[in-house]
Amino acid sequence: MIQQCIEMAEKKSKIVVVGVCQEDDIIRPMDATLKSLRIYFPFGYSVNDYGYILNQLENGKISAKPLISHRVSLDELPAMFTAMRSPTDQIKVIVEP
Repeated sequence: MIQQCIEMAEKKSKIVVVGVCQEDDIIRPMDATLKSLRIYFPFGYSVNDYGYILNQLENGKISAKPLISHRVSLDELPAMFTAMRSPTDQIKVIVEP
């Protein structure tokens, strides 16, 4: 996926990798070099980072809706945990009352 981001990025863009893949992720460094890309692999986030994002969500500047892959009830939650042991298309799961 990182290579796909490199291919899609405009020149002088910044790519922030916020997830960790459990398998090798192969990239072609020259592709990023020719576009003068900056690629960051942050280890964690600060309280200020969370505050900033919450503010952006609250003001409608960004939307979390594209990240939500499933909505489940409390009764469906055990089955979802079982399914996530061998994940397929789960990204963000919302538990609804």
